[in-house]
Amino acid sequence: GFTSGIAVLIFTSQIKEFLGLQVSLPGDFLDKIMVIIRNLNQVNPCSVIIAVFTIVITLLCCSYSGCVASSSGSSES
Repeated sequence: GFTSGIAVLIFTSQIKEFLGLQVSLPGDFLDKIMVIIRNLNQVNPCSVIIAVFTIVITLLCCSYSGCVASSSGSSES
């Protein structure tokens, strides 16, 4: 519930930068989504490539070093 909701809010607040959109977003969640959808034709490919590359490298490093939390919630090593 709460954690998923916060994750969605954080995602929607960062998607503009992920896509490299040069638009101002309203405060309302649904309005943000609509503005992003309407402006998908303005996506900056370089921003997307850098963002995807960063996510992939982060996930690879975390999976290699074991920094991803386990789904069971235990803190045993």
